[in-house]
Amino acid sequence: MALKDFLYRCPACGHDPMEGRGDVATCPSCTLQIDRKATGTTCLRLHVPGTEAAPIEVPAATLADRITAHGGALTRATHSDGSLAYEAEVRVQTAGSEMPIRYRRRLLGFAERFGAGTPGILHLSADALELRSPSSADASSPRRWALEDIRSLQTSSSAVQITTHLDGVVLFRFTEDSPRRWDELLRHAIGERWKRLGKGTVQEFQPRIRAEEALP
Repeated sequence: MALKDFLYRCPACGHDPMEGRGDVATCPSCTLQIDRKATGTTCLRLHVPGTEAAPIEVPAATLADRITAHGGALTRATHSDGSLAYEAEVRVQTAGSEMPIRYRRRLLGFAERFGAGTPGILHLSADALELRSPSSADASSPRRWALEDIRSLQTSSSAVQITTHLDGVVLFRFTEDSPRRWDELLRHAIGERWKRLGKGTVQEFQPRIRAEEALP
């Protein structure tokens, strides 16, 4: 995961999004620069703008907490009327046949074999996830998954994966946006949707979404 995908929002001033490539992330607003060259294995290194002071090493978890304190992923995805709406360019892959995983002739399990990815625009609202064609000339209906029909949610360093009743496993790789941002947005949106439908409070998202039953 590129550092700007982990630190999708500036932990200092809250600007969203961060910029950068690879192991360096920079805030275009306050010019804070962060890199992975810290001596501590769980720390990141901050270069304080406008000073010649030595870089400061800060635990990555502390920076993640600062992003949450600024509003996390929700600020940019919440409109002035309070509605949730956010979208990003993706390449989508749907799992096909399963590939056996063996070690020394022993079957360890199976892994999904994904087909070739196709481009699209992934749009999240308060009740559904939609995938539209990136071409304005393509008027075909978008693929749509109601949030309550998503069975599981899993995020890696480069992609977000959902499981649905109709399409099985669907994987989204983001062209520019942060998988961590989308993981936070989907967890929030799914949790709120389940509450509105009286399905309880979601407790976990994998291996399947499970909720604590709502009290009568």
